[in-house]
Amino acid sequence: MLLSIPYSARYPAVSDRMKSLYLGIDTSNYRTSAAVVDSDGTVLIQKAVLLDVPEGKRGLRQSEAFFMHSNRLPGYIEELLGSVDTACIRAIGVSERPRRIEGSYMPCFLAGVNAAREIAAALRIPMYCFSHQEGHAAAVMESEGKTSASKTMFFHLSGGTTEALLCSPELSIYRWASFWTGSE
Repeated sequence: MLLSIPYSARYPAVSDRMKSLYLGIDTSNYRTSAAVVDSDGTVLIQKAVLLDVPEGKRGLRQSEAFFMHSNRLPGYIEELLGSVDTACIRAIGVSERPRRIEGSYMPCFLAGVNAAREIAAALRIPMYCFSHQEGHAAAVMESEGKTSASKTMFFHLSGGTTEALLCSPELSIYRWASFWTGSE
């Protein structure tokens, strides 16, 4: 499903200063996601679609997920970037791995990283890498209106991993303190 606020409706009288926009990409094992937000964090346009798991199967192999992401993402990005002024995009954020710990790796994230790297090079803008888990925590903290002084207990249950994390945003970077991990 594509949610869209036309650029002209969102910024009916674009002044002499250009608005700052940011592209985000996440290619987790079961969903291809991309969005454009403004500097206030307002989602202008997004696309997030679950990957197809064949009936009777319990999931996808990494190679299957990577293949689906790699085939879907170019069309999604084209759709999103066709709805905004790409000259206003200042940076790209992309999930590069499941968790921000050594050895955390899933090939499906390479589809998003590769797309982000190509777009960043073409637009000559920076690319910032985050973990999928940090994206979950950032979304929760943002929706709760947490400030840089706030700390939040965050429970993350995903796949074979269960963690309780103490999170606090600091300069838009999320610092992690993992004090219990059920998978280790």
